[in-house]
Amino acid sequence: IVIARALDVPPLVLVFPIGTAAEVEILPGQEAGTWPAAKWFTGEGRFPLDEPGPLPRLPGEAAPAEESDIGLFRLHDKRERGQFVSLSAATEAGERAGKTKDPADRQLLAELAASWVTSMRSMAELLTEVRAEMQRRGLVLPDEQRWPDGAGDVTDAR
Repeated sequence: IVIARALDVPPLVLVFPIGTAAEVEILPGQEAGTWPAAKWFTGEGRFPLDEPGPLPRLPGEAAPAEESDIGLFRLHDKRERGQFVSLSAATEAGERAGKTKDPADRQLLAELAASWVTSMRSMAELLTEVRAEMQRRGLVLPDEQRWPDGAGDVTDAR
């Protein structure tokens, strides 16, 4: 890990030279494609030398209770990003609504901001479900996202 930091590369590429080697020795004397091997290592794919079977589900394709532990952490990140994107879009639409002089545009932008706030709240509910499942399994929860003060106050831009 120290070497990866010094080289300013993700540790994964020291084990699996993604983009610089087509294959890697995944087990002694057994070669596999570098990308499939890396996906197996990170929990995103099956062991590359196994017989083909159903593809593993990607985070978010199953209910939180059906996710692997790694899938839950990925789903947690995805929900947090969705919440942040919604917040950013709501804030921008609300600010633009407050600056526009055209009443019709102001109304439209205010409605857009409100819809993004609704999306943000939906993401927060989904995130709560993921965190509840993590707690149920006894997993150590990631730190909750810290939002700037007043970050949710974007609904009344009219």
